[in-house]
Amino acid sequence: MVTKSNRAGEPRPPARKRLWTGLSVGAVVLLALGVVGAFLLGRGRADQSPQASPQASPKAGGHGWFPHGVVPEPGPPDRDREAVIAALRALDACALLDLDYAKSHRNPNAVTIPTGPHSCSLVADANWSPGYSRLSLAVGADNDFEGRFSEKPIALGGAKAYEIDQGDDSLPDCVLDLPVSYTLSIELKTDASAGCQLVEDYGAATVAKLADPDARGVDTAKRPLSAWDGCAFLTSLYGPDLDGYRLTPNSRSSDPFSGCESSNERGKTGPSLKVTYDKWAPKRTDQLIRIAGKDAAVRGGAGTCTVSWHQGGSSSPNEWFGSVIFELADADCVTAERHAAEAVELAERAPEGSASRPQRPLLYGPDDNDTGRIGACADLFNSPCAPYQGGVTVAPTFEAAAADSQADQAVQCEAFSEAVKSAYGSSFSPVIWGTHCMFVEPTHDMLVYVDIDGKNVPADYGTDPSLWADRQVKPIDGKQSVTFWDTRRSEYDVYYSPYGDISRPGNLHIHLAADHPRGVRGTSTATLEPARAELAERVITLVDRKYFR
Repeated sequence: MVTKSNRAGEPRPPARKRLWTGLSVGAVVLLALGVVGAFLLGRGRADQSPQASPQASPKAGGHGWFPHGVVPEPGPPDRDREAVIAALRALDACALLDLDYAKSHRNPNAVTIPTGPHSCSLVADANWSPGYSRLSLAVGADNDFEGRFSEKPIALGGAKAYEIDQGDDSLPDCVLDLPVSYTLSIELKTDASAGCQLVEDYGAATVAKLADPDARGVDTAKRPLSAWDGCAFLTSLYGPDLDGYRLTPNSRSSDPFSGCESSNERGKTGPSLKVTYDKWAPKRTDQLIRIAGKDAAVRGGAGTCTVSWHQGGSSSPNEWFGSVIFELADADCVTAERHAAEAVELAERAPEGSASRPQRPLLYGPDDNDTGRIGACADLFNSPCAPYQGGVTVAPTFEAAAADSQADQAVQCEAFSEAVKSAYGSSFSPVIWGTHCMFVEPTHDMLVYVDIDGKNVPADYGTDPSLWADRQVKPIDGKQSVTFWDTRRSEYDVYYSPYGDISRPGNLHIHLAADHPRGVRGTSTATLEPARAELAERVITLVDRKYFR
């Protein structure tokens, strides 16, 4: 959900993506930064006060967003990308689906149908057509930390996997990812009514098959374009014109690894490629032409032009996947058509052999680090992040502690750690991001953000009725405080005056933000349980009593 605004100077997290669905374009769900902590769950709003709070605006200088002594340690490096790509390119997607199990336990007529050079579907029979359910597997799906953050981690057959139920009773949609690097996975998904149980059953079988990847090799002579991956193809096609562009599998395709998308560090989109097995069916509005002897269709848009063409037969046994279809998009039609003609010729050649040995083992163990994040930072959407290691002393007066927390944000973590765990459970762990201390937990259904702020006036917060609701000025443990909800009842704040005077600068602050738990697609705003909100007052009380009275 996009926020109404974001504070100047706040780093903005990347978009949280939704995985592709069937052959359609996946929807993208953006996370944007908002006020005090809620930005980490994509639930933030505009400033709570008329004056931007220094605790919500990381100070300049120091190590990135870390202004003082805390320097995040780099996580372990990712696997060698070329080795991972070499391993994926050699796999037969259909060989990773357990057809024997399907025939013996579910449907004796079941078949596997290649749906692209690196994708396959398990269907009820060879006459499958759109509208009937299927189980699909794609080798080399784009699945990075952003995607895994919203997926539920599970152990499957001794390997790490991630799962998310994106459907509902009327439209099942379950996705399971088996990570093979920090950014790539082998992905199973289904629209069958059995949903996540089905992908788990077949996912476990896929894990077992990948214990010996060499036995699951693809016959490139029988699977057109399977010798290539999409980004190798696009690189060969464009050469140095792609220097400075980041290349990723095409997330808008049912066979992402056979396609490729490009973008540079400024966010400019470059050429993109899709290669799938499909029916050749140009749209009525397309301009039909011939390119290098192939039937082609051209459609232009604002700043982009897409050329698609029928490269030839796919050898798939099903008519709906009987043709190799290319789609190349570029900034203008002249450039797109020129490169399309070159691509027709390139597709008939084999790629250069990889100098890298295939990644072994290919899958991660249940406890392996597959994101590069350290410790509890795996449960914080933003980066860079540092887990709080303990050992910090909290000064015995509020004024000294507030001054110390401006110099060392770990002071906030130490002061609140015992109280937060007492109220919400030991699964909450403190982490540091910028000048902030947050408490995160593995299900991601609630974020806790805390402050020891010596400068801002509690009375200034929560005054805009278009953003905040149920604002109260009330005593908490005998001290005047301000509490309020956001209008969606997903966030709750307490600004507690250690002096008992909300017009005086200085406050202890706790912010709670609810989100849907991992593994479930949220179709509406998550709501925060009132009982959890009430516990925030207990947290504040415990901190004040322990350190400042």
